[in-house]
Order: sequence, then structure tokens, then C-alpha cells
Amino acid sequence: MCNNKSWFIRGYFPSVFGVRAVYVFLLTAFFLLFCPVGAFAAGAIPFTVNMSEAVNVDTSGGTPRIAVDVGGVTRYATYASGTGTGTLTFHYTPQAGDVDLDGVVLSSPVDLNGGTFTDLNGNALSPLTFTLPNTSGVKIDYPSLLMDFAGSDYILSGTHYASLPAFLTAAGGTFTRASVGTYFDSSGDLQTAASGQPRFDYDPVTHVPKGILIEELRTNYVQNGQFSGITPGVYTNLTSNHWRFGVPAVMPGSVVTVTGVGTVNGLSYIDLLYNLTTNSSGSNAYASLSMPSADQFAVVPGDDTVVSAWMGVTSYSSVGGSCAVALSNRSYTAGGVYLAETNKSYSSVTPFALQIAAKLTHGATAAKSYSSMYIRIPNGGSCDLSIRVAGYQMERGAFPTSYIPTTNGTVTRQADILTIPTGGWFNAAAGALTAQSVIPYVGGSSYPRIAEIGDGSSNNRLSLTVNDAVADARAESIFTGGASQFGYSIGAYTAGNTLRQGLVYAPNDAIAATDGTLGSVDTSVTLPSVDKLIVGGNSSGNNNLNGTVNKLKYYPARVAGTQLQLLTQ
Repeated sequence: MCNNKSWFIRGYFPSVFGVRAVYVFLLTAFFLLFCPVGAFAAGAIPFTVNMSEAVNVDTSGGTPRIAVDVGGVTRYATYASGTGTGTLTFHYTPQAGDVDLDGVVLSSPVDLNGGTFTDLNGNALSPLTFTLPNTSGVKIDYPSLLMDFAGSDYILSGTHYASLPAFLTAAGGTFTRASVGTYFDSSGDLQTAASGQPRFDYDPVTHVPKGILIEELRTNYVQNGQFSGITPGVYTNLTSNHWRFGVPAVMPGSVVTVTGVGTVNGLSYIDLLYNLTTNSSGSNAYASLSMPSADQFAVVPGDDTVVSAWMGVTSYSSVGGSCAVALSNRSYTAGGVYLAETNKSYSSVTPFALQIAAKLTHGATAAKSYSSMYIRIPNGGSCDLSIRVAGYQMERGAFPTSYIPTTNGTVTRQADILTIPTGGWFNAAAGALTAQSVIPYVGGSSYPRIAEIGDGSSNNRLSLTVNDAVADARAESIFTGGASQFGYSIGAYTAGNTLRQGLVYAPNDAIAATDGTLGSVDTSVTLPSVDKLIVGGNSSGNNNLNGTVNKLKYYPARVAGTQLQLLTQ
């Protein structure tokens, strides 16, 4: 909610009789921190000047005005109305690119600018000096393009739109994803977005809006992640509907029982009861829920795979030692010889609704990969435990992405691509781009791009990125004709944190800020030729964010470094 704030300004002006009279000014300014400029007609912000007596204002020779410092740029609140009364109104109309987040500053005296102030007897009032008020609370933020994905507010050249589709229609932009995709809604439930429909994701636990979800192409190689066709009953050493329920021979009398299947928070789950006992010979034994060998999929040396699931151990007891539960990611040769595995382990009781993941980089002789969820029972011991599993997924990649439901075969989710052509909102000669984003995982060597103004290639672009191939550095850059013109990076990004970045550009003049830290000005910058804004990637669907963009703003002006720093705090 935007609020009106008032300040008193006291000034001393000579009267016609040579006696110094006191004129009291009351300035009322609209508080403009991320608030609609259009709240006033034509976007004007009124300043009201209350004088101790009625005055006449003559604008025939010019219009009186009050100078306003807006982020280092001089603007003016010009006289608008009130002649013949003691209440005068001045209007300051923000221009696209105006930004002042530490408060505008007024200048004294009132600039007559060719006009005149007289009392009702015709005596001139001058000079109109006054004590400057505290206007630190009058904050201006007027981008020419705003996409507040979490707040459902979109601005294009001063016009507001309540939805992304309406905004894209006005801007000539497009959003594409040639498949369905999933996201969490404001209640924490998994939902499915149709092909071509953007996904506005929420934290499944806190229900806080995260923004628009932008991800790369991924395939779920678990062929029945929904546990479709599995009904309650005993499944010991049985393969059914793309799942293998295994108990080894060293566990005589042990059983695996499916006690229920259903849906919780939009996720299809299976409940499993393991009653396991080992004999006294040999070493530890393992029972499992696994992809059958027929569902193993091909990999090549150097591939990363990642397995993920929502899991919980809902009851647990053991005799003869501790039993452990793990989600396993495994590597095999072409002949089926086991090579290596990476496990994410549980012990004792762990609440459900916690997604876990295990990544594996496949070695020199790797040819196949698959996953299992296993229970380790110590030699001669026993274990009774109940486990709930949902959202089982295995992908090629260094980190998991949003859940891809499967029922009878692999399923591929296509990349999200959001592109807006440059238009009246863009200034090729000078501008500023800022964004807030969250990336759940880094380290995939894919240079996730939060926002980029470019030509669709890597040769010409203004970019906000995370350099996850080099220490996960938070970085901003400019490339022209394939040559680096500007680069600024600062420290490693911590996955899951809110990342705030900004880049200001002009010929031979560029500066960046990250999370409130301002870099140095580069005075040798040649600007690229660009034609589009790409959110969360590039126009080919590569270098995807694999996370959420909360807010993005563009200013068609060379924003001051101090203001850029404030924009990224």
C-alpha cells in the first residue's frame, strides 16, 4: 500500500512593508517505493505549498518550479494550480529511468523561472527561500519495464498489466515450453501447468511465492514414478509395473508389504512396510525398492546423473544394530558389472515431505545407470520399518529439477523460454538491468543466466549470471562481437539464497552491483547490438537458470552507482 507523507518547510520572505513575514509551506508528496506511478493523473506527484496568505501566480513569462534531485539527476516539480489562494500545488512527473531509493532532495529557493508570486495587492514576493525538509522518505523507482513475478505486477512504459500473458501481448513477447511441467502452488500442492503455460512456483513448506520457474530440458528415467498400478499386498521378490521389490536369500521369512498408495500434496506416494531379519552368516544384507534391470538407461563416461525423491521413515525399530535407509544412484558396465554408487542416507525416523537427492559422475567404463532405495540390516539383526516414497525421479544432470510424473515409460519436460523483444522500453545508448532470483542447486557448469539482453547468441549480450564453472561466482558481464567488454564477479553464490544483481551500461561506462556490493566503473566499454531480453536463459533454451526469477526491472538511463547498489540490497 502506498502512503502520503507530509513535511513542513519554513521560509522567510520580505513583505511589501519591509517587515519579514513568515510563510509556512506544507509539502505533501506521494510515497513511491515500488508503487504505481499511475496513481496520479499522468503519473504526477503533487507537492502542496501552504502559504500564510493568498497569493497570485503569474505564469505568462514562465512557470515557477522547485528543483528535485532524483538520484543525482535534476528534475522539477512545476507549478500546477492554486493561484488566488494560500494553497499552491506543484507537480513532479517521474520519467522512465528515474530512481532514488534513499529519498529525493528539494532545492531552495523556489525557482520563479520567469513567473511571479505576488500578494493580492500586487506586491512581488521574492526570494522564496526555505529550510529544506527531510524528504528521505520520498523514494522514486520508475523502470520502463518491470516484471514482478512473485507479486503479479507488470509494467511496460508506464502501463500496468495484472498478468504475464497480458504483459507479453503488449510487449510482443513469448513464453514457450513444449510440454507440461509441474510446480507448487500457494497451498504447497504440486500442480501441472499445460504446455506453453508459465509456472509460478511457491515454497512447498512455507508457501512463500518464489516467482517464475525457468528450467532446462530434462527426462525422468524412472518409468513409473507415480507407482501406477501398484496395489496393497505382499510384494516380496516381485517385479511389478517397473518396480522391483527385493529381499535377498540371507533374509529368510522377511517380507515387503505395500500398505497403501495415494496422493499427498499432489504427489503420488507408496507406503512400504519392511519386516526384515537376517541370518547369522555373512555381512550386512540389503532389501530394496529399485528400478528393474530392464529399465537401466545408457550413460557415457563423465555423465552426471541425479536421483531424487520425497521420502520419510514413518516408523522404525531394530534389533542387533542400526538399520539404515538410503536413496542410491548406481553405475554399471555394458555387461552389468557394478562400478560405483552415491547414496543419500536416512537413519531412524525421518519425517516425510523432505526431498533428497544423490548425484553420481560416471567413470571411465560406465555404460548404464539406475537407482534403488535400499535398507541395510546388520548381520544377525532385524528391522521393522515403514517408509513413504513419492516423486521418484532420475535425470541426467548434476542436480534435480521439478518433478516429472511418469506412469509407464520415460517422460521429457521441455525447456522454459521467456523472451521479450526490445522496443520503446529499451535504450541502446544507456540503461540498467536488475533482477532477483533463487537457484536451488549450482555446480552444473551450465553458467545459469538470470537475465540477458542480447541477440540470442553468446557473442552480443548484457548478462546477469552465476559462473558455476568457476567457484559459483555471482557475475555480470558485457560481450560485443564475442569479445568481453566488461566483467564483474564477487564471491560464491550459496544455493537457495536470494540473489540480487544489477548492471548499468553506457559507452565507455559500465558498473555492476551484487547483493549490495558495488564494483568499479569500467571506462573502456563498447556496447553490443541486441534485440531481445531473455529471462532465465538464452533464446535457444540453453544456460537455463534452473530456478526462479522473483523480479526483473529495466531502466532506460544510466542509473547512478549508489542507486544501483541500493537496488541490489
